[in-house]
Amino acid sequence: MSSIVGARVVSSVRPSAPPGRDLVEEPRRALLAVRQNESRLRENEERLTRALAHTNTLILDQDALLRYTRIDPATPQTERAIGHTDEEVFGRVEAASLTAMKRSVLATRVPMREDVELVVEGERRIFDVSVEPICSASGEVVGITSIATDITERKHAEEARRAREERIREAQRIESLGMLAGGVAHDFNNLLMSILSFSELALTDVPAGAAVCEDIERIQIAARRASDLCKQMLTYAGRGRFQQKGFDLAELVREMPRLLEVGLPKGVTLRYDFAQGALPIAGDATQIRQVIMNLISNATDALGDAGGVVTLETGLVDADAACLSQMRFGETLDPGRYVCCTVSDGGCGMDDLTQLRMFDPFFTTKRASRGLGLATVIGIVRRHGGAIRVESQPGQGTTVRMLLPCTGKTA
Repeated sequence: MSSIVGARVVSSVRPSAPPGRDLVEEPRRALLAVRQNESRLRENEERLTRALAHTNTLILDQDALLRYTRIDPATPQTERAIGHTDEEVFGRVEAASLTAMKRSVLATRVPMREDVELVVEGERRIFDVSVEPICSASGEVVGITSIATDITERKHAEEARRAREERIREAQRIESLGMLAGGVAHDFNNLLMSILSFSELALTDVPAGAAVCEDIERIQIAARRASDLCKQMLTYAGRGRFQQKGFDLAELVREMPRLLEVGLPKGVTLRYDFAQGALPIAGDATQIRQVIMNLISNATDALGDAGGVVTLETGLVDADAACLSQMRFGETLDPGRYVCCTVSDGGCGMDDLTQLRMFDPFFTTKRASRGLGLATVIGIVRRHGGAIRVESQPGQGTTVRMLLPCTGKTA
């Protein structure tokens, strides 16, 4: 029988930390965490600054007195604004709407967003500005933060797109009116030819000097006037007679002053500014002469009883795509050299609605007018592959500029 004569106990005991060590390590770990957070914040801030530098956006902080305290991304230009208000940076008048918006946010604590126009480095720019209040821990409003994005190019692109769409709609409207006017004028003209033919036959069937002869002649006069009206409508529709050949517009206008001045109202003076040298174009000289006469007639009417000066100018211009895009029918033309004819007056001018309809057939603002003068003008210009532009403001006169392709040679 065996017996236990002894035993040994083996144990493992972790040595205890020296007194006060935890009190030292805990602040160190907290400090390390703070430094790591600060480092991450700096990295994020640098990334945000780099990102903002490649955009058209600024983030701006201002105190309760609307003095700038911080602007990101920082540039030499933005640094100069620190410590100043919008009125000091842009001027009181220029910054009026922006300052009013920011003061409203300070007073109401309600965020606001508006498009604001400002002159920056001598250039007028458009900014999308959103403003929000900055509140302290106690809830007191201590300033504002703004996000301003330069949307100038976008606004200009939108305006150009709207203008282009409006010109397309206008061209479609003119084309539709032209088709309608041309169809009606063609059919009506055929009826008039029948009336004239049968009236001629009627005159041969009655004795000379009979009382009915005078009535038949009046029928013929009315029918011829109606036929002239149809020809104008056909011209507007681009379906009138057209004899194209090369000629010199400079020579044509130099021959016109005596013709133009015959029927001038009292108190109206014609001033001429003709370019030196030839102005070769291809087209119907009679129709171009009619365009100039119609434009001058409208200009003299615009002067009214007060009278004034109507100016007729000619010249050569190199029209680029931007210039042509501002003109009726210009978008379909190629950039290049054009013969220019301009008629301007200092008369009553026109509002936007009148300008929109001024070339419509039978639209007129004058009592004794059929409203086909300018409709004929637009039809002839379109038929000659040209473009036309009207600039007018109520009370500031009107300028009508016509461009016709320069051929470089005359017959």
